[in-house]
Amino acid sequence: MRRPLPPLNAVRAFEAAGRHESFARAAQELHVTPGAISRHVKTLEDLLGVRLFTRANRQVRLTPEAIVYHKAVVAAFDRLGDATSALAADRRERPLRVMCSEVVAMRWLFPRLPRIHASHPQMPLSFRTTLTSAELEFDRHASDLVIRVGHGPWPPELASHRMFDSQLVAICSARLIERGPPLATVGDLRAHALLGSGLRPQAWPRWLAAAGAPDLKPKHYIELENSALAYQAAEEGLGVALGERGFLGEDLRAGHLVIPLAFVLAGDEAFHLVYERQHERTPHLAAFRDWVLKEARLVRAALAEPVRVSGGAKRAATRSRRAAH
Repeated sequence: MRRPLPPLNAVRAFEAAGRHESFARAAQELHVTPGAISRHVKTLEDLLGVRLFTRANRQVRLTPEAIVYHKAVVAAFDRLGDATSALAADRRERPLRVMCSEVVAMRWLFPRLPRIHASHPQMPLSFRTTLTSAELEFDRHASDLVIRVGHGPWPPELASHRMFDSQLVAICSARLIERGPPLATVGDLRAHALLGSGLRPQAWPRWLAAAGAPDLKPKHYIELENSALAYQAAEEGLGVALGERGFLGEDLRAGHLVIPLAFVLAGDEAFHLVYERQHERTPHLAAFRDWVLKEARLVRAALAEPVRVSGGAKRAATRSRRAAH
């Protein structure tokens, strides 16, 4: 059963008036009028059934009963202040916890982190990854922000920002293109190994069907545990994988991966940044959110441009046409 508690404003007025032995100085501290202090004290006296102050020579003094109560109030305010300071310090010092899938971390987030470290060198960060972001739910006990793929809408207590849409393209290493067989058309995939994620078994069938080759049979099909491993296998030259075009900017610029085919499967899902609304003004969270959304705007601009097929794929296609003649 809840114990009855006095109005907090009345208790604050009583504590300040007892400490200063003056309603006027208590009013100055609390930014109210002396009359408001007097009314708050009267409310508390009526609630407690005792007189709290005696008045003499334009000064107020605590009654014997009020002295005991005032000590208890001061102790309670001290404990509340200590707990508030400790919690605030804990939130300031605790790293900002970011959760995302392994492939989002490895292919999109981590290559960009030096930029936020350059602008916010003191920002503490902590990362947790999952195998897939499709089923990634927000857990306030495990994360402060989540990057996940989906449609929304999210629960009303969560804020979400659409980062960029899903666009799947074929990816492989430049070495695979250079050594052949040719890879200039969707049909050329018959001569190559396809690398797939066990968590997204329908990705290749959907992509091939949309590309007009629903019955295509590859040379091999290699299933990896997740998309991150499929990207890595493609980078090592084991075959052709499907990659999110929004993840590929850094890898394409560095030459780790190439896009051999121009076809893009534009999905109906998008990548979202999700966090609790009640923490949206937390300094580290707000700074990280703004940085992620700035990076996402650059990705959206890149996705609006036509796909640039790799030079290696073009050269391989040229060799193939010459050989045919």
